[in-house]
Amino acid sequence: MSASNGSAVSARAILAMSMVAVAISGCSVKSFDSGRPTAAPAERVTAVHAVFAEAPDSKIERVASATDLISLAASASIKRKVETRATEDHALFVKTFTQDFKDKLPQDASKYGLTVSDSAPTEFRVVLGDQKTTCSLYGCVSSFDLRGDLLDASGKSIWHVTTTIGQSNITANIPDLFETFATEVLTAMKKDGVIGS
Repeated sequence: MSASNGSAVSARAILAMSMVAVAISGCSVKSFDSGRPTAAPAERVTAVHAVFAEAPDSKIERVASATDLISLAASASIKRKVETRATEDHALFVKTFTQDFKDKLPQDASKYGLTVSDSAPTEFRVVLGDQKTTCSLYGCVSSFDLRGDLLDASGKSIWHVTTTIGQSNITANIPDLFETFATEVLTAMKKDGVIGS
């Protein structure tokens, strides 16, 4: 085997392992952007109170995907399925994030030197925006737009994030999305210099 063939095999093996890792986790961050709208705060944030809310103007996009003859024949069934699943996925996402902001975020944040406390003057507010649910003959996946801010005591944003997270395959579980979100956001806060030592 030549060196170039060996490199190609290695590259394929690495790509395959990466795809397996994504398939196992089932949750993905489809887009992510964070940063400080102003200069870094003089002191890093050590405590926040956390709020999760829904945007009143958010929309749910429902997509029935029929790409082959069998799917086209079942298109009416797929359309009914996407209507039901979009509503169910939305309710499950809101329930999960509302509960996990209370139960899991404090423990996750503590690993980054951040305390979650109702009495903290800084607010970490995350708002659920639009949702997209796509169903085919084989199953459904949903993704969710989130935007968040760290707000100081005066209500001024000292850090913001926009992200879209979702199921990367039909076997992924919506409740697992919170850990994906929390890890990405807390890591970005630390990298952007607003939390941590």
